[in-house]
Amino acid sequence: MSDIELTKYRQQLLDTLTTHPDDQESRTELLCADCLICEENIQDLGPSWRNTPYLKEILFHARLLLVPEHADLVYEVCRRAGRTISTHPRIKLQFLCLQREAWELIPDTEKEEESTEGQLEQDITHYQSNIAAADRGDFNQILPYGHLKHDPIEWSAAYEAVIDDAEKKVYDELQDFPRGMGFCHAYWHTLATVLLKDYGIRWQSPAVMNPRVMFD
Repeated sequence: MSDIELTKYRQQLLDTLTTHPDDQESRTELLCADCLICEENIQDLGPSWRNTPYLKEILFHARLLLVPEHADLVYEVCRRAGRTISTHPRIKLQFLCLQREAWELIPDTEKEEESTEGQLEQDITHYQSNIAAADRGDFNQILPYGHLKHDPIEWSAAYEAVIDDAEKKVYDELQDFPRGMGFCHAYWHTLATVLLKDYGIRWQSPAVMNPRVMFD
């Protein structure tokens, strides 16, 4: 299914749910469509800023499907859509918590990864701790996630509130810039400039935070 076809199909599902709000089949299809759109948007440093409405839509409808019958679907959609989130820790935390709720509804005989629950708890604790530290303004207490360092300001509510608008401005400015090697540096430089100039946020890119790592 092409992007245009997927978008049209999603709208048809929304129209159906408007007139038939209890149509669970359409709701499950909507979750899958939104998830696929989110995954497509982040390809090759694509417009991830477009994902936030879809992510919020997934959270809303997934909660209406938190029953054993649909638990495996909710879990998988939350897992995959959650992987597309890099600039919204508070939304990511909601996905992790919803994913855990769905996991708890799946019968033990159908669970494939025994370590999933432990990893989910670890991730949730990590996000809760870092968000709390950011809300206190205690950025020195924010722990990195993964091998690369990121600017702790990314955990702040102020950053999260403007990052979609900032990224849209960056994409508009770089719309004619080749998406090949070196694009990430142009993107990060422009994003840092926009965040400081338009929102008063000083942000350091992954290249600045990881000076010994080569990014292409």
